[in-house]
Amino acid sequence: MQTKKYSFVTFFLSLALFAVVLIQACKKDEAPAPAAPDYSWVEEFDTLANAINDGWGVINNSRPIGTDSWVQGQYLIDNKGKLGGYSPASYSYSGQDFALCTFNANSGAGIISCWLITPVTTMKNGDIIRFYTRTLAEPATYPDRLQVRLNPNSASVNVGSGPLADNTVGLATGDFSTLLLDINPNLVLSGADAYPGTGWKQYTLTLSGLPPTLVKRRFAFRYFIPIDAGATGSNGQGVGIDKVEFISK
Repeated sequence: MQTKKYSFVTFFLSLALFAVVLIQACKKDEAPAPAAPDYSWVEEFDTLANAINDGWGVINNSRPIGTDSWVQGQYLIDNKGKLGGYSPASYSYSGQDFALCTFNANSGAGIISCWLITPVTTMKNGDIIRFYTRTLAEPATYPDRLQVRLNPNSASVNVGSGPLADNTVGLATGDFSTLLLDINPNLVLSGADAYPGTGWKQYTLTLSGLPPTLVKRRFAFRYFIPIDAGATGSNGQGVGIDKVEFISK
């Protein structure tokens, strides 16, 4: 009887060990966890119309408002062989593949506030924004300024609004309350703080201040000159933006 009892116990111990080995083997055969989604994108503005179709937005809050807003970049050679405008930072199409905003956003002398707003983007703290920019002239003859702003609370395109006679609209930021970058806020023409004008300069920003989870938000480029800007003003000539990258980390 003792021998039979021992064999019975041994059988069940062996069966339990086999089950453990089988479970471990099955775990090894399980598929690996799927990779985290990559929400990165790149916009090179092959045409501004295509970018708008992809969800970009353009709003001109300049006062007095002018005839132009953000438009397609210009790289033209006239019949005398003279170059007008400049080539993009990175291009593979016409050589005009960038976004451009000039003093024509304003119709006289006042405030330029012209917004180029990104599509809705899934983002989080630590993600990267990278882009190129430069002034219209080389060297610049009128000071320029550009802000990069984030809407930290929603995916709206609200940058402020109001009647054309309301000059305070040009100073409004709406839901884009977070300032990520301000290039040449003092409107200088030379020195380390001046707007890049002898070629394209790349800027890299790291997102912070967002909720601790993935959120859907927008950021925007704002050509912004709050005083004496426009065709008859002493400030503002034009800036270009090219190869905007959002890098999901």
